[in-house]
Amino acid sequence: MKRGSTPWSVVGTLVVVLCGWHWVKGMARLPSVPTVAPEVQLDESASGRDVHLHLGQRLAVALPAATGLGTQCWIQSPADAILEVEQEPARPVRRTQWVLRAMRNGQGHLRFECQQDVSGERPRLVEFRVRVD
Repeated sequence: MKRGSTPWSVVGTLVVVLCGWHWVKGMARLPSVPTVAPEVQLDESASGRDVHLHLGQRLAVALPAATGLGTQCWIQSPADAILEVEQEPARPVRRTQWVLRAMRNGQGHLRFECQQDVSGERPRLVEFRVRVD
């Protein structure tokens, strides 16, 4: 014991140190906060790709479209058993972007059709196989 210190001051210091150690040890057992994975971004060139998402993760799909040129893309099969449309495109200039969120575990097909109004051609299909877990 140091000169001038009382037994109570030593005991008090020991209690503070032990309590601090116990608190830090307890912090290590706190549950971790789940993090949401970054948004997955796809475009027409990724058509046919398998996409794996985690619950809560966002999927952004950018497709060519221009209302001034008569080109449109629309969602044909939203895989709504597992995905929820969060944002639909509004008045696209060059590209449309659909934003969806993974809401339930499972698998599904996300399908878009794109077509130029005056072309008379069959719509181009843009499709993804989506799995959420």
